[in-house]
Amino acid sequence: MAGPVRLTAATLLAWGCLFSATWAAPIATGDIVIADVNGAFGGPGTGYGRIIKVDPKTGAQTVISSGGHLRAPVGIHMDGAGNLIVLDAPGGGSSTAVIRVDPASGAQQVVSSGGLLSGAARDVRVDAAGNVFVSDASLNGSGGIIKIDPATGAQSVVSSGGKFQGAGSLTFNAAGNILVNTGPNLVVLEVDPVTGAQIVVFPYPNPAWTSGIVAADTGEVYVSEIYYNNGVIKIASGAYSFLASGYPFQDPWGLEFDLAGNLIVADGNWWWEGRVIGVNTTTGATTVISSGNLLVDPWDVVVYQEATHGLPEPSSLLVWSLLAGLVICLRAACSVANLRR
Repeated sequence: MAGPVRLTAATLLAWGCLFSATWAAPIATGDIVIADVNGAFGGPGTGYGRIIKVDPKTGAQTVISSGGHLRAPVGIHMDGAGNLIVLDAPGGGSSTAVIRVDPASGAQQVVSSGGLLSGAARDVRVDAAGNVFVSDASLNGSGGIIKIDPATGAQSVVSSGGKFQGAGSLTFNAAGNILVNTGPNLVVLEVDPVTGAQIVVFPYPNPAWTSGIVAADTGEVYVSEIYYNNGVIKIASGAYSFLASGYPFQDPWGLEFDLAGNLIVADGNWWWEGRVIGVNTTTGATTVISSGNLLVDPWDVVVYQEATHGLPEPSSLLVWSLLAGLVICLRAACSVANLRR
């Protein structure tokens, strides 16, 4: 039978200094956050989706949250408090839900579920006032946009019917209006989030199966295409061109801008090895930031903005962590002295 565990002076000091060296902020400005369905729609994986943090410099991957309410996270965005807002749409009779995830602890809270939200819900975005908007391909039979009150979870129809032929990804333009992919080919609709009025912004003249969409403040719109060319389309001044296509893309889905204004693409893979790909918006040059490991079937991406979460900047975090570690080491040193008496 083992004897009692003895806490020696050396052990106390080592623990204190180790904590000082390893304590760090769980997430920081510029970190890439991926919604990965992880086999929920077939293929390898556990069948339960997860939210993954990717370091933009090293490609290192960390699970922020998994299990719980998360089954098939197909869309992700942030609210003004720095929480992750996740659209979970597993289908198969399970309720579709909008889930609030704390990026530091991974804690989950259901904001709204069921009701107007179907298994064909595709994407989620949050406006400056905190209102949640979801695109749903089955809304009223033609697809459309649903608004959700973040405090009560109440749902209402923003826009449906009319020019909608399904509803794919959505984003906001500089004017605060919603841009959404619709149609069997690429048609970008602009939707007034208050009145629901619809305007066709761009009809793509060739066959396309579009997925993600993001708009720059300068007016350019970027759309990912996952079937005919596998890449990113740039729409500017009423004209389109492929910014990047082919390798390393396989199934480019969600799009987001990084802090430098370049694109981050959540890319699935025919061999179930997901990728996070960076795309230079000027040259179209691509870089694989991270692949494989935890990334199985990524559907959407957001780039974390720490300032809105009320956290100190990384330099401040470093100072506080060093101070905390110093205190722990000093306390450990005092314990050493007491043990030696």
